[in-house]
Amino acid sequence: MSRPDPAARFVHVVADDRERAAPVVAVLQSMNDVAVEVRRLRVGDYLVEDWLFERKALTDFAESIKDGRLFSQARRLLSTGRPVALILEGRAGDLAPSQMQRPALQGALISLTGDIRRLLELDGGAAVSAGNR
Repeated sequence: MSRPDPAARFVHVVADDRERAAPVVAVLQSMNDVAVEVRRLRVGDYLVEDWLFERKALTDFAESIKDGRLFSQARRLLSTGRPVALILEGRAGDLAPSQMQRPALQGALISLTGDIRRLLELDGGAAVSAGNR
């Protein structure tokens, strides 16, 4: 019987249960050094160590600017006192249907980066968001 390597580093990820069907969860679960717990988080989509992550598709990002959700979500994330990161998934072309003007998107990003410690813009989908590429 083999014993676990005590030097091995495992990462514990809590994924919000509303993210259960997201490809990111499946990618994380397939990683040998990641333990994934799925349960309801009060805010955010993922909790890794002390960091709280909000994952948004670019289309949802644009819609959340239009309907006013973006900044109220950011305030709730920041109210936890944890370091916060925003993961944006998609490609610039995904934004075409939203008809959002580039200055509006840039303004929102600039406003957020003043408060959110990390802003991660990704275009590789679930595998990149999960850190598997």
